[in-house]
Amino acid sequence: MGKYLNENFVASFQKVATFRIVGGQKQGGNVASYFCAPDGRVLHVIAGPVDAATMLREAKWVVETTEKAMDDAKGDGAKFKAYFRKAHAER
Repeated sequence: MGKYLNENFVASFQKVATFRIVGGQKQGGNVASYFCAPDGRVLHVIAGPVDAATMLREAKWVVETTEKAMDDAKGDGAKFKAYFRKAHAER
């Protein structure tokens, strides 16, 4: 999973909340994984922590869907967005 993510994405993070340790367990805080285009547009989001298989599956979906959307849109931004909206709706 790490190799695939490194080959296709740039990792970044932003701390948005804090958590406490209560009885040896984390409470509070959370995580969201954003998949963005180079210009910062959000293409997909995973809410909450997920296992490696889920992260890899979602990352591959973003890459494959982006490639298909770019091919279909042929440089038309509105068509690209419409393709992604439809792809998300079908999921």
